[in-house]
Amino acid sequence: MGCGAINNKNTIKNSPIKILVLGFSGSGKTYIVYAWSLGLPNLVTTLPTGGDMFNVEKIAIQTSQFMYLWDIGGEMAHRRRSYFPGSQGVVYVVDSSKPSMIDDIVEDLTSLVTDRDLLGLPLLVLANKQDSEGCLTTEQIKSHIIQHVPFPKLCEVCGIGLSSQTDLSHALVLLENLLCQGGIISK
Repeated sequence: MGCGAINNKNTIKNSPIKILVLGFSGSGKTYIVYAWSLGLPNLVTTLPTGGDMFNVEKIAIQTSQFMYLWDIGGEMAHRRRSYFPGSQGVVYVVDSSKPSMIDDIVEDLTSLVTDRDLLGLPLLVLANKQDSEGCLTTEQIKSHIIQHVPFPKLCEVCGIGLSSQTDLSHALVLLENLLCQGGIISK
């Protein structure tokens, strides 16, 4: 079943879609962006996108539209808000192998979902590195942040492992579904 297009301030039918990919340094943002754009078999070694730097990759999605993934480097204190306007969705990457970061993640997510330029946008939280020993499970991350973060209406939390194309493909489908439900794309 397809979703019909809904007009809102962030939607221009058949225009490229701007998605911010955010999270703390080392969470796997750049790896995920390249895995989605190149595919795992073609993936090259990635370098962190730190400080004021950003990386933009274009990918085709199932609706024959294009999505631009803006991989923004740096923690919340260093992140440039100037990249936020015109965004139509957010992918937030959590490093599940660092349980001690959960309170910082909650603070960062709260800041993002309440930002005037991101308010109400579809949000996909990727609990990355689920294949790491001793990591927080997707359910633990979801439970903790749901208690403390005022999530937007259109939000999903998904666990992924760095080496699984199936996990990454499923996450991309979830993002497309969120965008469809939000009227950003139509299927």
